[in-house]
Amino acid sequence: MLVEPASAKTPTPTRFELVATYVHACSAMVIAGLMLLRAISERTPDPVDKWGISDPLLDSVGAFSHELADSTSNVRIVEFVDLECSACAHYHRSVIAPLLREKPSMSFSFRVVHFPLDIHPFARAAAVGAECAREQGRMGSFVELAMQRQRSFADEIWVDIAFDAGVADTAAFSTCIRSSRNDGRIERGKALAREIGAQGTPAIAVNGRLAGILPTLDELREIVGRPVASAPATRA
Repeated sequence: MLVEPASAKTPTPTRFELVATYVHACSAMVIAGLMLLRAISERTPDPVDKWGISDPLLDSVGAFSHELADSTSNVRIVEFVDLECSACAHYHRSVIAPLLREKPSMSFSFRVVHFPLDIHPFARAAAVGAECAREQGRMGSFVELAMQRQRSFADEIWVDIAFDAGVADTAAFSTCIRSSRNDGRIERGKALAREIGAQGTPAIAVNGRLAGILPTLDELREIVGRPVASAPATRA
């Protein structure tokens, strides 16, 4: 009588072997991910490739922005700012202000667009104040002083800031901040910020492309290129 041979049984992995296999697989995935991140970080893109070309969305930005630096350069930098935002104040102090001081030896256009966030109760009033200072040619100074005095916004010190910023006619300024004539400029700035994908402030767009990570001062220097002339650094 033929007896059917017993089928060979596959040994069941122990709990230790299962855990070891899982750990090895996870380790391999982590190492592969780190190698990929390293390869990406070591690649230094050309500024033109990194920031692209002009975007039609920003072609009309001049109608509702304020120009702090202008040139015939094809490098256009736009900052979306909330004047009550502490991160905006830090970025302005450590990056934007030094860049603008170097403007005489660099070639770029720089514009500020209001993007007051709803979480900041005084941001819109500060933006209105800045626009009213713009009407008297003092928006740049107003923006800088406002960022320095954010903790005093609750006291509605807009006229004081305007006076210290060099606004000559404070009576006209007071009338302006009580009016709605600059509301359209602020709303158009907010709409553009959302349209290009800005989620918060500060946000920087270069040649129409929103920066996913805020560029450092050195990165902005690289973007605008080498100095076009030797000149002492002065405030623009």
